[in-house]
Amino acid sequence: MGRLLMLGAIGVLLVAFAPCSSAAIHYNSSKSTTGNFVLSYNPDMVTQAQAGAVLADLEKPGHPADEYGVRDVLEKQGVQNDHIRKIIIEPGPGGKGTTILLLVEPGDEKAARDAASGLATGKRQR
Repeated sequence: MGRLLMLGAIGVLLVAFAPCSSAAIHYNSSKSTTGNFVLSYNPDMVTQAQAGAVLADLEKPGHPADEYGVRDVLEKQGVQNDHIRKIIIEPGPGGKGTTILLLVEPGDEKAARDAASGLATGKRQR
């Protein structure tokens, strides 16, 4: 009987924590006004306004679109860099533009890619 109660308690805990874990990997994406950049980010760490400001800064002529340049812009726009554990910068779909993934956890890469690809293909815009 004790084992059955233990299994029931474990089941309840798993059901209770499932929504929390799925919420942790939700990512949004924004596209720059020229379409040269797509930024995928965790909305708990980067607001939509900050994402827009980051993209506007990256569009400025001569601004480096490398990890150090992106981190500099994030800091300038008030994003806490210590929460962004990994930055992936790569060519966008079809070699057009640049996709930037700001990952809170390296395991969030799939969610970030899904958000960015949905925006790049026009399926979803945030």
